[in-house]
Amino acid sequence: MIVYGRRSVIEAINSDLEIQKAFIKKNAVNMEKIISKLNKKNIPISFVPIEKPIFSMAYDSQAGEEPETKLRLMIATEPALEVPIDDETPPSFGEDAKMVRNAKSYLDRLRKSSRTKNRNVKVLAQNIDQESLLILRYLLPQKPPKKYGGQKTINTIAEALRYVSLIPFIDDWQAFQGETEVWCTSEEFLELRAGDWEEHAVLLMNYMMYIDAKAGNTQFEHFLVLGRAIPEGETVYVLRKKKTSTDPKDLENPIYVYDASSGKEYDLADPSIPLISIGSLVSTENIYANVQPFEVPNLMTFDVENHKQWRAFFTKKYPKPEVTTCQEAEIEYSAPDPEKAELLEREILETVQNDLRTWRENEVGARRGTVSTRLLRNVGNALKGTLEDFEKALRGEEEFNEDVYRGKLREISNLQGLFHNKSLHGFPINCPFTDMKSILAKVRDTNIHHNEAKDVKFACAVKVFPYPNEIFSVWVFLLSECEKQNTV
Repeated sequence: MIVYGRRSVIEAINSDLEIQKAFIKKNAVNMEKIISKLNKKNIPISFVPIEKPIFSMAYDSQAGEEPETKLRLMIATEPALEVPIDDETPPSFGEDAKMVRNAKSYLDRLRKSSRTKNRNVKVLAQNIDQESLLILRYLLPQKPPKKYGGQKTINTIAEALRYVSLIPFIDDWQAFQGETEVWCTSEEFLELRAGDWEEHAVLLMNYMMYIDAKAGNTQFEHFLVLGRAIPEGETVYVLRKKKTSTDPKDLENPIYVYDASSGKEYDLADPSIPLISIGSLVSTENIYANVQPFEVPNLMTFDVENHKQWRAFFTKKYPKPEVTTCQEAEIEYSAPDPEKAELLEREILETVQNDLRTWRENEVGARRGTVSTRLLRNVGNALKGTLEDFEKALRGEEEFNEDVYRGKLREISNLQGLFHNKSLHGFPINCPFTDMKSILAKVRDTNIHHNEAKDVKFACAVKVFPYPNEIFSVWVFLLSECEKQNTV
């Protein structure tokens, strides 16, 4: 059944009718209550965060109250399709036979229940040697690397989150020749310098446990979150909360989850976060399957000792045996490489400028005939000196303020001419360094090169920040400038 309009949706819900799609006007009255009711009936609704740059020359992106722009999606198939059950059973060797039998029995019981059969619950995971290991073997407090440009170890959650998010993302099927799920240790992950959701989440959680223990923050506990998110589907987040916090709606004791691969932090009380389902939690001591009526995070409670809401893998009947970790207690980090960062900067800048000319000749020139691409090198050099402001903000060292940044730009002599009757368009792009092709694709997708004004000029700035283990944060700021057009 497809339902249109707030009143019709409410009537359909109250009449317990089967709903496949629901269309509601944005900002309708009682929208949050309607969404809550639809979530309880598993009607697919979600908010997808839209990535936007930290700063834009053309407009003030911090003007609104909403911290993040979101796209509301309501997706359903007609007829509705059953979610396929994951039949990828990890290999039987690795853990002992009793552990494997109990894991199978535990998952079989959950899959027999209509409530929990499609939730993301795992007990064992395949390692790089194709052995089946208990997931909690991957969890161990591990010391993070040094801070950027310093001798002290990373000691804040924001810095740890930033470092982990800069490790390039790659799906297991790409990294391991078709294998769809392989869990690497932290050392393997850092050696490969690439991984997917579970590697990023495990490393971040291990860093968090170390940071909190070092700071004496014994009131916090940490979990891997196995769930589903928009748009990636099955995913792994990290949850950090006070031990006494159980209700996401308790504003005095918020519960946060972290998408380690993107570097984003979310409050579980927010119904619009990308994480739409929590199937299980994993700590250093146990695995807990969510058996509550709800899997939507803001409707759940997080007291894992409540056996009516969370089903533990290890119990009094099957107590946890002595479990050793598969992780190295100490990770060896290579020092940052500033010389390589400088080489990358020059190579990226030269390649972007050359390709900018080519794109304009092939795309703009094809429409207009001859086209010239003029570059303001002094402007690019001046912009480069400001890119560290963005990196500091993402490390949590400084809060970024657009007005302050614009004021800073106006004070730079080489940039003062930009703000007098000029039309400016451009923004900084940030990504981990993987290869030149990926960076060029991101720059090209901005479509800044499509500016067809006769007097248009361009400026490009590139800054690469080196981190331990040959991790590089790349910033590219491409700007177009032309005279403002007077309209009547």
